[in-house]
Formats: sequence, structure tokens, C-alpha cells
Amino acid sequence: MKAQSAARVLAAALWHFQLGASQSTDCPAGSSDLCIDPVAIGEARVDFLPLFSGATIPRFHYAFEMVGGSQERSMATKAGFWIEYGSENTDPSTMQETYMVVLMNENIVGNVSENSATACEQVLGARCTRELEIYLVNQMAQEPRALSFDSLPDALSRYQSGDDIPELSSCPKGVLDQHTFVSNSAGGELGVLAREDGDDTFVLPSGSPSSPWAVRTFEGVLYEQQLERVAVMIIAQIPLPDGEELSINRVLFEMECAKASPVEPVEDSRPNPGPGEEESKGANGPKGHRVSTALAGSLLAIIVTLSVN
Repeated sequence: MKAQSAARVLAAALWHFQLGASQSTDCPAGSSDLCIDPVAIGEARVDFLPLFSGATIPRFHYAFEMVGGSQERSMATKAGFWIEYGSENTDPSTMQETYMVVLMNENIVGNVSENSATACEQVLGARCTRELEIYLVNQMAQEPRALSFDSLPDALSRYQSGDDIPELSSCPKGVLDQHTFVSNSAGGELGVLAREDGDDTFVLPSGSPSSPWAVRTFEGVLYEQQLERVAVMIIAQIPLPDGEELSINRVLFEMECAKASPVEPVEDSRPNPGPGEEESKGANGPKGHRVSTALAGSLLAIIVTLSVN
């Protein structure tokens, strides 16, 4: 029993060792690829139950990397946005469409308590978050009852950067400037997170730094400035036309906010890899840890020996 217990411990150690070795993304920093090699990342819980279900709590992620140089010299950032989730809860018979957009600009800044249900209120204020919801829902519905509603991309297409919107008087200036929609790369539909419409039913697959749902480059933004910015994620769901009048009460809305914190690399005191070792590097230099194939082989051998004995 002791040998089997020791084997299990060593197996777990090897598993964590290999897992850590695989955490780097296949995304060169500063590349034009639609991926992110994060120097900072943040997250927020998503509670959009009509679309996501299961034991895994969905989380909105925002991460960024520096473009064209080191953190000290780069004059641009590339930000990525996505949701990680375990299982989706689509129903082809419900006839509805779900959209996602992220608001981020120099005026949306502040401190965010991690996993706080009032994170957006901390940044925008309670009145602004309510004004945003009412304004965007009304822009999509147009009328309290109608035969069809506008999509969120259509609703925001009527907004021009710098527009003064009286309905958003409590919000930071230009709160809707530089909004970024998720993209369905398969269908090329901007802003559509999910559609439930008979055979035309889909939801974007769970995202990651290697496969974010949306990417945007911010020119002239320094590392410290980007760290101050907050990503405001908005999800809105509308009923699709079915020949009957649609009620504005059927429009669902959720807003979550996330602020990125620096990703701390694991320092390695050795100057060069030793025999049988490979060094894990990002485009900005060494990051993570060295993967020793010799050590991995030794651990496996010990596990097998203990298991047999």
C-alpha cells in the first residue's frame, strides 16, 4: 500500500510538472495572429444561465500583450477577450440570438474587486450600469412590442465615436467608443456569440489565449496605461422573429467587468539549459520553466518500479 501511495504521489507530481510545461501559448508576442501571449490577464464570473450550464463556472477573460517591443519600450498593446466554459445549454426550439461586445477605452478605468458581483458598479457607477442596460436594450427593441428586434451590432452601428448620448449622462465620456465585438470565424458574423434557430444552432467554443473570441490593438498605449483599463463585457440576447409580436421583456442582458493583473514569470537562476533540457521561451524572453526530459523519464521509471513492487 505504501508503494502504491508513493506511486500515486509521484504520478501526480509528474502530471503537474508536464501541465506547467505546456502552459505557454503558441502565439509569438507582437504577432498579427488572432491570439494573445499574455503579459497580464484578468477574469470575471459569468452568470448567463440561459446559455451556459454545468459544474464549471463560465468566466470572462481579458488579457493583453505588448506590440513591437518590451514592456518598457512598446507603444501599443494587443488585447484579447473570451469566455471559458464547461458546457453550453442551447435549445434549437427557443428561436433566439445572443451577442457579445466588450467596451474598453482610456476613460474606463478604476479598481475592480476580483470576482465581485458589483465590479462594473465599482468602475462605472451604479447609475451608469443601469443606463447602459436600458439604452442598449431600447436600441435593440426600438418599441416595447415589435415583430422583430435589431441585433446588438446593428444597434451600436448607429453610434458614432464622440456622440453625446443624454441617456448615458452618468457614464464616463465616450463609454461606447472603441467597442469590440466577438467574431464567429466560421460564419463571419460579427458579434454573434450564439444562435438557437432550428438547424442553424451554434455557440462559440470555449476560448483561450490561443483562441480568443475578439482581439483589438490599442495604438499609443503604454504597459502601465493598459493595466489601468477595465474591460466591460456585455452579453445581450433577443428573441428571433416568429410571426408574433415580441416583448421587450424577453431581451436578456448581462454586464461583467475585468481588470488585468501582471503575469509573473517563474524565474530560473541557471544561465543555460543543461543536457537533456529544453528551455520554454516566449517572444519577450525566457518565461515559465525548463522542461527536463531526463527528469520526466526518471519519475516515470520510479512510478513503474513502485507500482510493480
